[in-house]
Amino acid sequence: MPGGVDAVIAVQPGTSSDSLPVVKDSGSLITISGDAVASERGVHVGAIHYQAEIRNELVHLMTDIAAGELRVGLERAYPFEQALAAPAKVQTRRARGKPVLRLD
Repeated sequence: MPGGVDAVIAVQPGTSSDSLPVVKDSGSLITISGDAVASERGVHVGAIHYQAEIRNELVHLMTDIAAGELRVGLERAYPFEQALAAPAKVQTRRARGKPVLRLD
């Protein structure tokens, strides 16, 4: 869009600074990613802070797994030295379960 867009919402961490150049002068950048970014060219920079409380959900999930009521499929256990291979496999969209990092 010539001159930039009126507003951007940065969701993914690390994307606020990359998003700033596409906002037109005096536009708005709102981050919910937690990134800190300085305003420039009159662009209004705002942030929405949130913190999800998921403790109860995690306890329930772990209880179901421990009771055998829920099975978690594992793609592969990667040695820590090959940690970058785990997300690479997920990005292929061909993973058949969750990758796990093994700390020997």
